[in-house]
Amino acid sequence: VGEQISVHIARLVGRWFGVQSETMEKALNDARAVPGRFHKEELNGILLIDDSFNANPISMRRGLRRLAAIQKTGRRRVAILGWMGELGSDADRFHREIAPLARDAAGLVVGIGEMARLYEPDVWFPSSVECAKSLGDIIRIGDIVFVKGSHSVELHAVTRELKRLYAD
Repeated sequence: VGEQISVHIARLVGRWFGVQSETMEKALNDARAVPGRFHKEELNGILLIDDSFNANPISMRRGLRRLAAIQKTGRRRVAILGWMGELGSDADRFHREIAPLARDAAGLVVGIGEMARLYEPDVWFPSSVECAKSLGDIIRIGDIVFVKGSHSVELHAVTRELKRLYAD
């Protein structure tokens, strides 16, 4: 739904600026999603939702709500959540507020980084590299895996390993 709204808004803006419909439609058809922004990829046995580009309390809430809204049809939801950076003196509170949302959205919550302990995860790792090493023991065929956290957590190590493990 969000993508449809974005396309509609892009068309309205294009019309406002006098862009020809043919040019606009070609541009919209050629557009690619930004990597790490709720990018869904069906791998061999899992659905990876890569929202790892960055995170703040609003985007974390939104992402977890979107994860919760995905129809499971017997699939386990896994939230791999890195800490959120640059939150100042309220950082503890913001991380604690995510804990119940993560629990509602996912059957398994994985935390990465010291502040991610405040998510009350089922499994915790000090770094993305350590998490990536254990993914074979954590993720099961059929899982829906949501990956989100601040860019500095370097969650690309996790998404890269998931793609390697579940490549076609």
